[in-house]
Amino acid sequence: MFTHTFHRVETLADDAITVRISIIDGELGASVDFPTFQHENGKIYRANPSRRLSVSDALSTAVAVLSQTPFAYVAVILDGKMRWQENWGTLL
Repeated sequence: MFTHTFHRVETLADDAITVRISIIDGELGASVDFPTFQHENGKIYRANPSRRLSVSDALSTAVAVLSQTPFAYVAVILDGKMRWQENWGTLL
């Protein structure tokens, strides 16, 4: 169970790491995406969505890398009629 708080958005956030949760071919999964940014060491990280992961892996990956980015929060897109599950954390 996550203790992290996530922020619901409708489209990719340009100021956050975004996790998109969806069902594709009957399987629940998620991907992690972020806008292109320049790290304080000068390296540029280009926007590139992750491969499809389990929801818990996608959320934990987003939280783990958050401190290495200039972004302040993890945004979540719930596709279609997806419902947030309490064991994923708190969704604002």
